[in-house]
Amino acid sequence: MSNTAIFYIQMASLLTYIITLFGLYRLLVSSKDATIETLRERIEQLKEKLELEKNTSPDVLAEMLSSRIKIYEDEIRKLSKDQQANQEAIKTKQAELADTRKELEILETQMEEAKGILDEFLCPYCKAPMTIHDYASESVEYKGRELDVEHEIIIYDCGLEIQDGKETRLCRKKRDEH
Repeated sequence: MSNTAIFYIQMASLLTYIITLFGLYRLLVSSKDATIETLRERIEQLKEKLELEKNTSPDVLAEMLSSRIKIYEDEIRKLSKDQQANQEAIKTKQAELADTRKELEILETQMEEAKGILDEFLCPYCKAPMTIHDYASESVEYKGRELDVEHEIIIYDCGLEIQDGKETRLCRKKRDEH
């Protein structure tokens, strides 16, 4: 084989290598850009969801019910001034006020129940959220018999780890205290 042929073969392989390298680079960059765009869209969706949740939170609902109660009380006071002419309107407003107070009591009861349920999913020391609640099976031999034992594993964001009701790793706040 002549030197010229070897030179052209080497140049062709070098050119192929460079083209392949740039092709892979463009593929990687376009993949990264698509991932970034997907993440931006997800952030926008989460922002919209957060705004919606802010407007429908139990605190907002409680405030709305409280303000409605104040409005009904004011209307009843105004109507009470001319009691005979407005007797029926007063009864209607009083019934609406009673219904709204019942709604507020129900909402407050539901909020207390929700707080109680939420406490089950928070670290008892620092209130960090639970990240894992799982069960693991283990086969154990006992008196010549094979038994399946199930272990409960709970892990919180702060590092607290509880296995079968026993703390195997302390909460960050509790570790800092020691």
